[in-house]
Amino acid sequence: MDRQAKCNGCRRIEALVRYCDEKLSADAKSTPVRFHHSYSELSTCAKHCSSCRVMRQAFIQNQATFDQVKELEETTRQLPVWATVDHRKLRLLLGASSGIGGESLANTAIEDQVCAQIRNWAQDCDNHPICGNLSSSRRNPTRLIKILSDSQVQIVDSRLESLVPYVALSYCWEDPNKRMSTHKSVKESRTMGNNLARRKLPFPINALRKSIQDAIHVAKRAGTQYIWIDSICIIQDSAEDWMAEAALMAEVYSNAYFTLCLVAVAHADAPLMEAREAWRYPVEPCQLNGRNLSALSLPLRDLKQRSRWSTRAWTLQEERLSPRILYWTSQRMYWSCATQELTEHGSPQRQWPGPDQPSMTQSFLQASYDGIDLHPYWMDVVEDYTRRNLTKSSDRFPALSGLALKYQTSEDDDEYLAGLWRNTIGLDLGWRVDLSTTRHYLSERADGIPSWSWASLPLGTSMKMNRSWVACSSFEFVGFENSELTAIKPRVANATTLIDDGIHKVQRGAHVTSITVRGRVRPLLRENSELRTWSEVVSSHGPAGSFSFASFVDRHIHCVEPHSGQLLVHEAHKKEILYQLDDLKVVSRILSKANELVCLEIGAQTMLLLERSAVTQWG
Repeated sequence: MDRQAKCNGCRRIEALVRYCDEKLSADAKSTPVRFHHSYSELSTCAKHCSSCRVMRQAFIQNQATFDQVKELEETTRQLPVWATVDHRKLRLLLGASSGIGGESLANTAIEDQVCAQIRNWAQDCDNHPICGNLSSSRRNPTRLIKILSDSQVQIVDSRLESLVPYVALSYCWEDPNKRMSTHKSVKESRTMGNNLARRKLPFPINALRKSIQDAIHVAKRAGTQYIWIDSICIIQDSAEDWMAEAALMAEVYSNAYFTLCLVAVAHADAPLMEAREAWRYPVEPCQLNGRNLSALSLPLRDLKQRSRWSTRAWTLQEERLSPRILYWTSQRMYWSCATQELTEHGSPQRQWPGPDQPSMTQSFLQASYDGIDLHPYWMDVVEDYTRRNLTKSSDRFPALSGLALKYQTSEDDDEYLAGLWRNTIGLDLGWRVDLSTTRHYLSERADGIPSWSWASLPLGTSMKMNRSWVACSSFEFVGFENSELTAIKPRVANATTLIDDGIHKVQRGAHVTSITVRGRVRPLLRENSELRTWSEVVSSHGPAGSFSFASFVDRHIHCVEPHSGQLLVHEAHKKEILYQLDDLKVVSRILSKANELVCLEIGAQTMLLLERSAVTQWG
C-alpha cells in the first residue's frame, strides 16, 4: 500500500506517468499537465507533500544566484507549474522556464560541514602532481590581505616573501541596476593612495563590502591566512600601480591556492551566506507510479551561464588561469582542478565529468603545460571573451592580458598583434561577427584599435573564428607598427625573465596599430558591374541559399541582401562569390564605394575586403 503523502497535483502527475508508460513509446513527449497554479502553491504544498518537496528543490537548484531564487519566490510574478514526460523523464515547466531531473546539504553555506568540504577538496588537490605543475611561478602577488581574526585584516607587502597559500577572489564589483562607483561607502571600501598606509595596520573587516567580508570568512575557515582581492590589493587611484598589477594577473590567479568564484552574487554588496532554500526541507525518497523521483541540477557550465559573473570580461581569464577553483553558487559549491571536478553532495560525493576526462576549465593551462598547439584554445577564449562586458572599454586588452601572456610564454617565437598572432595571422584575420546572436547594426567601434582586429568590435558583440580556414602560399606577414609605449619595468630584481619578457611583448602587442602583409589582391567588382536587387537572383525553386543567374549569365552584377548583410558578386560565366558584411550600417557606404574596394586572399577560400587606400600595390 502506498503510504507516501501526495497532493492532488502529484496524483495528476502520477496519472500522466502511468498513461505514458502504458500508451506512449519510450521516445515520445506527452502534452503538459498543470499540477499547481503557481510556484508559491508548490512551495506551500512542499511542507507536507514529499514529491512536491523534490520538485521545489529541483526548481531552486537550477538558479545560479540568490537574486534568481528570490525572483522565483516573488508572489507577484507567479506562473502556473506544468509537468510533461519526455523520453521517460519527468520535466517541470514554470511559464517559459523548465527544469527537473534526494540528497540533503547544509541549509547555510558557512556551516562546519561546508568549510570542512572545502578543506578536504583543497588538501586532496595538494596530492595532484599536475595541478601544482600549472602554477606560473613561485612568486606572491605584490600585496596580500592577511587575515588576523574574524574581525580584522591588514595589507602586507608580499612580493619578496616565499610563496604562501592564498585565495584569489573572482567576483562582480558593481550592482547592474545602479552604478555604485561614486557612492561614498563604495569608494571608501577600496584601497587608495591616501589610505594604503593605514591599511598596512590592522583594520576592521566590516569596512569592506559585504561579499568581500564573507569571502574573507570563507578563506579563513577554509584554512588559509591570506586572500587577494583586486579592489583591496591594487591602489585604485594610481594608474601606474593599476597597469603594473594588471600585467601580473597570470601569476596572481595561477599561483593561488585556489580561486573563489562568486557565481551566486551579482555585485559586491550582496551577502554570500544567504539561506540555501533548496535544502530548507529534508528530502526523503519518494515515488510516482512506482518510479523514484529525484531533483536534477543543471550542469555547472549551464548554471554559470545564468549568472552575471559569467558576463564579466575580467572573470574569463580569472577562471581560465586558475589551476584550482571553488565555485560558490546559490545552492551548493563546486570544485574544479586539472585532475577532477566535484560537486558538494550528500554521501557519496559525486565526481564530474569523470576521472579520465580532463577539465574544460583548465584546458588552456593544460595545453600550455603539455606543449601542444595553443591556438585552438585561444580561438575558444576569444569567442567567449568578445560576448562579455566591461565597465571601461579601455580595459579590452588588459582584461585578456594574463591569457595573452600565458600564450606568449608558451609560444615564445610568436608575436602578439592587437589580439591576433603573427604565426596564424591569416586565420586570425578571418573572424566574423556571429549574426545569429548579435544585432546587425553595431554601435561605434572602439577608438584606437585597428578595424582588422576583433577587439575593435563594440563590447558584448559575439564573433566566430574561421575554423575551416586553409592556408594559401601567396599570403605572408611582413611586419607591424605600434603606438608609443612606456614599458612596465619588473618591480623586483629576481623576477622570472621569461615571464617579464612576455609581459613586455604582450604590452607592446596591445598597442599595434597597423600590420603589413603580402598577398594576392583583386578588385571587388568589374568596372561595368551592375547593381541589382537580391530578389532578382535568389532562386525560388532550388534549395535555400541557391541563386539563379539565367537572366545575367553574360553580365557582371552585384547585390546585397539588406537584412543579413550578404554581398553577392557574379561575373559573367563564373560561379558567384558570397561575402558577409558584419555591420549593416556600412551597407550603403560599401555600395557607394564598391569600385574602390579590393579583396585580399588570406586563405585558400577566404578573402578580406579592403579599401584601396590600404593597399600599396594591386592588380
